[in-house]
Amino acid sequence: MRTKLKNNPEATMAAICNVEIANRYAKDVAAGQIIACKYVVLACQRYLSDIDSLEDSEFDYWFDSFSAEQACNSIQQYPHTKGKWARQGLKLKLEPWQLFQLVSMFGWKRRSDNAFRFKIWSVDAGRKNGLTELATAVLNYLQCNHADLNYKQFDINAGNLDQAGRQRVIGMLDGTTPDDELFGIIYTIDEGDDWTSIEALRKSNPNFGVSVNSEYLFSQRAAAFKGGAFEDCYKSRHLNMQNIDGW
Repeated sequence: MRTKLKNNPEATMAAICNVEIANRYAKDVAAGQIIACKYVVLACQRYLSDIDSLEDSEFDYWFDSFSAEQACNSIQQYPHTKGKWARQGLKLKLEPWQLFQLVSMFGWKRRSDNAFRFKIWSVDAGRKNGLTELATAVLNYLQCNHADLNYKQFDINAGNLDQAGRQRVIGMLDGTTPDDELFGIIYTIDEGDDWTSIEALRKSNPNFGVSVNSEYLFSQRAAAFKGGAFEDCYKSRHLNMQNIDGW
């Protein structure tokens, strides 16, 4: 049964825009208009390629825009659970990179049985990018709105992916090990990038300037110039450089 939106212009506009914002994010990343590493680019290209495949009658999946909108709109009704925004009683406000993930997770369905296409959601980024908060909200949404599903079958890996998990995502994205039931995206830097640059910070921290304070990141970057453990900690925690391509 479809739930009608309340007669609230702002809520209605937000709901209408969720998929559009996600689509624009994917297009801008793919076009190089948003700074992103190759794994984010590949995830966006995969999404756009699948959109193009919808015209193919033999394509195994369809896109349920209502389902995607409903999930994004509902999750943004949840309050923050920690930090200054929780103390202020604010609700979650999803950024384009977060909407892209949720639109993908809740929009794509199998033609054969109308079930959600993705059973695994793996995302990794630098610390303090709100991954735990988002994963908690997604689990709450599944429990409250999809009681007909065994939501525990959803494998949600938000942050701190181990080496095996990362390699599985990378293999799926680069096409060496295709996996139609895995949605994965990794925010990090590319091999050959200058780890001391501001661009490196932006690639690894999609919530740069939102949940991740830029002054805090700059202070951590300055400390990393001392080398040794300071540099290693900065690269691991804030550039998400662990277990990728031999780092």
